[in-house]
Amino acid sequence: GDGVFEISDDTSSCTIVVLGSSTAVGFGASTPEKSWVNLYSAAIFQKNTKLNVENLSLGGYTTYHILPTGTVIPGGVPAIDVAKNITKALSFSPVAIIINMPSNDTYNGYTAATQLENYNILNTEANTYSVGLWIATPQPRDEFVGTKLQTQKDVRDAVTSTYGNNAIDFWTDITGTDDKILPSLSFGDGIHLNNSGHDILFNKVLSKNIDITTCITEPLGLIDTEISDNFNLKVYPNP
Repeated sequence: GDGVFEISDDTSSCTIVVLGSSTAVGFGASTPEKSWVNLYSAAIFQKNTKLNVENLSLGGYTTYHILPTGTVIPGGVPAIDVAKNITKALSFSPVAIIINMPSNDTYNGYTAATQLENYNILNTEANTYSVGLWIATPQPRDEFVGTKLQTQKDVRDAVTSTYGNNAIDFWTDITGTDDKILPSLSFGDGIHLNNSGHDILFNKVLSKNIDITTCITEPLGLIDTEISDNFNLKVYPNP
């Protein structure tokens, strides 16, 4: 006779990779669980157990560290880290990549044009593999005044206008009218955010619905199978 089987034991997962520096690692949060990346990972896993976040961030990192393996870079800038870069991220066959580089590029003196060129290289690489890329804007850093503050604002504005819905606004709601971290959100070092600050970043990322747009579980439908001598249905008892 005919047997109809529904294939539901789909073990595939949908991986979202985070590339970033200390904020994405979780600096400033009182425990790892309170960091924006871990809050995000827990929230999307709760919605869909196929969703998995790989965090390749490392403190002190810049856009140069995460460029594609083999990219020709100028002298005097950090070497590409092939264990933490976009090439490594793409090796997970992700559905999306999120970049969170708050202020180290500007701190190291890289111009807005340089940072935007690096983001362009990263975006082009992701597009080549048809992987969605979301780029967080810079965040305030209390010591920045004058040129460095202007660089942050220029990168913020350009990321926002260039990447549109794929830009994540990590400036608004974090920054006071003095262009410094809001005291209520500051970890206290002028660079990092406390639990409340991480919670705001988490909600900004969550509201992008990256998981919904990229990891849609398609029903595989029904497979009509003729049960015959060459089709053996084995049922194993639970151990």
